[in-house]
Amino acid sequence: MAESIGDNLNAPIQIIGDLVKDSLALEIGKETDEITERSKAPHVLLFPGSRPAIRNLSLKWFAKITRHVRARILDVQFTTMFSPFVPENELPIWENAVLNPVRNGTGAIMRGSDYALTQPGTNTLEMMHCGLPALVAIPFDFLNAAPIGGLAKLISRVPLAGTALKKWKLRQSMERNGGFVSWPNRIAERAVLDEAIGNLTPYDLAERIMDSLKNEKKLSRVRGELLELSGEAGAAARLCDAVESAC
Repeated sequence: MAESIGDNLNAPIQIIGDLVKDSLALEIGKETDEITERSKAPHVLLFPGSRPAIRNLSLKWFAKITRHVRARILDVQFTTMFSPFVPENELPIWENAVLNPVRNGTGAIMRGSDYALTQPGTNTLEMMHCGLPALVAIPFDFLNAAPIGGLAKLISRVPLAGTALKKWKLRQSMERNGGFVSWPNRIAERAVLDEAIGNLTPYDLAERIMDSLKNEKKLSRVRGELLELSGEAGAAARLCDAVESAC
């Protein structure tokens, strides 16, 4: 067995697809009380991040963003999507802020929504597979709460110097990835999802969300482009086949 595996180490790399797409397919058929079909009222998903410090800051920003949008689009619906690992006792805080927190049914809810506001991460792949247009935002106010590893972690704790270092690392990452921070844009090598980076305010993001919701033609086009990028399902089965053949 060891010899057969060793013999395959120099074999050509085989692209099997995206396991994220397969994981979303597992949700099909699950019962959920959440929205699964696009309704007449605009439905926007909010993603606060998985780290407590970023979630705390997101709570303040989302409260301002939703108030600003609701003052102008009266029937808009917001849902805040949490990881299942977020403590349940944290949810009432978000409920009191009228942010409608949920911890499951991500794929079903994405497929029934019109737009999303998120930070860079794997969830932008989920949006691609579900055909969900989104604004991927990195306000510089969030950089202080963003983690950083290695020796740079010590420097990041120094006021001003830490923020400058994180901005530099962000620019380096974007240069390596064609100037983009979201996975669909990196894959397509062009702007499919909206991105906003810099000295942003909650009101800047609220205006961007409202502009997008008013442009149904653009939303429809982006949905189609995302689903086209999504590719075929079955990565898990192909991975198992590849491992089996290697053994």
